[in-house]
Amino acid sequence: MASAQADTTGIVSSDTIASGLQFPEGTVFVADVLYFVDYAASDVLRIARDGSVQKVWHGDGCGANGLVARGTHLLVACYDSGTIAEIALDGRLVDTLRADANGQPFVHPNDLTADTQGGEYIRGRGYLVFGGDFTGSAGSFV
Repeated sequence: MASAQADTTGIVSSDTIASGLQFPEGTVFVADVLYFVDYAASDVLRIARDGSVQKVWHGDGCGANGLVARGTHLLVACYDSGTIAEIALDGRLVDTLRADANGQPFVHPNDLTADTQGGEYIRGRGYLVFGGDFTGSAGSFV
């Protein structure tokens, strides 16, 4: 991963801040800490305040490819397993969501985002789910 900044001429300079990654994506800041996923490794990582890269969570078979912050938790889109993992910022698995509130299974959930009203959105193959009524341990989105 690289950080970039344009100077007054419009030329962008960059610094490598993490190396050895295979397919980094799904970046999200929680306060001043940058979290991201490495899809190929199914890992959630963060750039710590000292600049080091720390593995926060690994999901065998997950195919982690999207993140959204939700209070003191992160929702992780698991493209390969067709699930949404809810993890604490320390990496503890809180819940695994397999379907929406109507019982429809997620199909390759890809990207996640949140609105300013507390709702989450999941984009997967051919659908978009609004998660404004997320029920946590019950494992449902409506």
